[in-house]
Amino acid sequence: MIGSRAPRHVLPVVDQGLSSGSNFLAVLVIAGALNTAEFGVFAISFTALTLFVGTTRTYLGVPLALRAGGDARSMRDGYDQSVSAILVAAVPVFVLVSGAGLVLAGTGMALSSVSITAALAVGVAAPMLMVQDISRYFAIGRGTPGAAIMADAAWFAGVLGLFLCRDLVRSEALLAGWVLVIALSMVIQLVRFRPALNLALGGRLLAPHRGLRESLTVAVLMATGVTLLMGLLMGPFLGAAAVGAIRGAGTLFGPVNMLMAVLDLSVLGALARRPPGTDRRPILAVAGVFMLISALWSTMLLLVPPDLGVLILGETWTGARVVLPITSIEYVLLCIASVLSLALKLRSLARPLFIYRAVASVVILATAIIALLLGAGVEWMALALLAGAVVNSTGIAVSAVRAWRSPQIRPAEA
Repeated sequence: MIGSRAPRHVLPVVDQGLSSGSNFLAVLVIAGALNTAEFGVFAISFTALTLFVGTTRTYLGVPLALRAGGDARSMRDGYDQSVSAILVAAVPVFVLVSGAGLVLAGTGMALSSVSITAALAVGVAAPMLMVQDISRYFAIGRGTPGAAIMADAAWFAGVLGLFLCRDLVRSEALLAGWVLVIALSMVIQLVRFRPALNLALGGRLLAPHRGLRESLTVAVLMATGVTLLMGLLMGPFLGAAAVGAIRGAGTLFGPVNMLMAVLDLSVLGALARRPPGTDRRPILAVAGVFMLISALWSTMLLLVPPDLGVLILGETWTGARVVLPITSIEYVLLCIASVLSLALKLRSLARPLFIYRAVASVVILATAIIALLLGAGVEWMALALLAGAVVNSTGIAVSAVRAWRSPQIRPAEA
């Protein structure tokens, strides 16, 4: 019986590993090919890309995950409408993602043909990655993770090829190759699932309502949006290279980000299938495991010798290493918040997630702005992010404990 159940739980993790590994490796490819300022431009556009992929997961992916094991027709309709919605939003997404990089290039003294190409490449990639992500949710939610694995395996293989030849080709060619590999993976998924596109329904899906996914999406917008805004503010004061240092340090936690992405993709659906009120013990167990892995990974990164660091991140390693100790603590707290938030999502308790994310965003921006005005360096930008993580994780932990103590269990809703 265990053997028959194992693939259902293991395959989504394998798929998420391929997806996150592809993103992790891709950023390493670009970091090694660009100078520090050019990577800063790529990094701010990639942060904007992360914002839109994150909103895809909360606004479109979480509802699909919560329908796991339910009506197949409902899942299919949700997927079709989600892909249609992404298509409707594709042009604005491209403009905003590329625009973020171009703004930093202009204000952060990093304007060049390579930095412009980097910003445009990330803008083109963003809608395709959004389609990729929602297709993975659909495949795993309906119990066919192998379909997602096939597409992500092609993506990973392509990025691995780029990594192996990153010192042999021009940076513009690497950026173009990255976009083409993403396009190939997306096409594999679209051919496999053949979504029935309806732009009118997709547009209606984008219209805001009041519900769990809207609240979760606002929380993601605040979480990633504040990082994006902070990066744009850093440009005139510290230059694009400082933005690259913050992004470079975060990139090194790719495996930890992979684990956190598994939560909504797979763990949330598994918990939703359990009897109400039985989630406390598994959530605490997962939290303990995530904290341990994050702490071990942080220790390993802090012990990386300089030569290996330069091999991994190129010129960006020097700046990233400065903020790495602070980023390490931040990621342990991010793991705690991500896991404990599952208890709130299962009960449709979106209000605490919104409130603490809002407070954390204010703390981050206030700390960053004051530090920049006082002439502080990039370390204070990392400390601003850490302060936000402390506020958010503390608030979510308190709310999760209160939710577990409450006798009333409310069903999760999309």
